[in-house]
Parts: sequence; C-alpha cells; structure tokens
Amino acid sequence: MALNTERRRLSKELPPNLSDLLNKLIIHANAFIEQFDIREKVLKQIVREIEVIATKVKEMQKEKLGRPWDLTLFVPFTEHWNFVAAEGDVAVVNVSKSQEKQYAEMVEKLGHKFNGIIEPLKNELKEIKTTCEKLEQESTEILAAHSLSDMVQFQWILSRVSYLGKRSGGIMDMIMIWIKKIGDFVRLILSFFHLCDSEDKQLADVIIQSASQCRKIVLELDMMKTELTDFTKNT
Repeated sequence: MALNTERRRLSKELPPNLSDLLNKLIIHANAFIEQFDIREKVLKQIVREIEVIATKVKEMQKEKLGRPWDLTLFVPFTEHWNFVAAEGDVAVVNVSKSQEKQYAEMVEKLGHKFNGIIEPLKNELKEIKTTCEKLEQESTEILAAHSLSDMVQFQWILSRVSYLGKRSGGIMDMIMIWIKKIGDFVRLILSFFHLCDSEDKQLADVIIQSASQCRKIVLELDMMKTELTDFTKNT
C-alpha cells in the first residue's frame, strides 16, 4: 500500500508526458511478466528437446572422428573384396547422414515453434526498450526545469530505466542472432546430401550451438522477468 501511495504521489509530481511514459513502461513490464509466465513451461520443454538432439549429434560427431579411414574412399574400387567392404560401410555413412538430416529438421521445427512462442515477448521487449529510451531523453530536458520532493526515488527509477533499456536491447539482439541461425538451418538442410565435409560439420555445430543459444535466451528472459517484477513493485 505504501509503495502504491508513493507511486501515485510521484506520478502527480511528474510532468504529464513523463508520467504517461512511466505508466506505459509499467504496463508493458507487467505484460511481459504475464506472457513469460504463460510460456515458460513450453519454452523450457523445447530447450530440453533440442538439448537431447544436440547430445545425440555430439555422439555422432565423435564416432565420425573415431573412424580410422574415410569410408567413402572405398566407393570407386570395383574389386570384389573392396566392393563388399564398401557396401556395408557406405550404408553406415548414408544412415548416419540421414539421421543427421532428421535431427536437423527436428531442430528446425522446434526452432520455429520456439520463435512463435517468444514473438509476443520480443514485442514487449521492443516496447520496453523504446519507452525506456524516451523516458531517458525527456527526463533530462524536463527535470532541469522542475523540482521533485522525492528526487532520490526518481533518480533510482531513471537508473533502472537506463538499465532495463539496455537489457531489453541485448536480449532482442540475442533473439535476432537465433532467428538468423534458423535461417542457416533451412539453407543447409535444403542442400544436405550435397554438403562438403566442412558444411556437414557446420550443420552439426549449428545444432549443438542452438541448444546453448535457446537455453541462454530462456534464462535471460527469466532474469528480465525478475528485474521487471522488482521494478514494478518498487516504482
């Protein structure tokens, strides 16, 4: 109750445009918190599924590195014993590549699902970032000509506004990097059976990195929720 009283008093003392921006920031902060609470369980489930796939891909990569020769080198030989040896080995290679392609398609599908779920959160972050920037810009000009009885409280708010603006921008950048990674999936999957060795490894690396990237995004969103909750309770 005391915090709400403080907020109302401070809001009355602020110039109308600053008061409106502060209220707008609180509205978007609460919207982000609500949206994250709704989506958190599904997001973490997607992360777990991608991590399981990434673990399997890592194991496949270790098996490839453990082979004493390149099995595909046997393919051109026509002598009976060489051909028989190659037949089984190439089958293993084809199964391996088919499995990798399947894993890549699974991660791509999960990635698009992940993107759809975080889209409303990304939109709220954009609004939070924009509102924080406007608050910073306008407060500098207006407060020079106004005096507030609780300047300490407002200075705290401004410091949090600056921080939250930077945090929201950083998370948005992270999300955009992830979206680009999904685009890389599409390119590599479409030409999968024609990939050279380096591109083949690149696809495996993208799968493995995706697990880490998804987990980091969810952790950052969770931390942002905590910081916004603190801000709304103390503003």
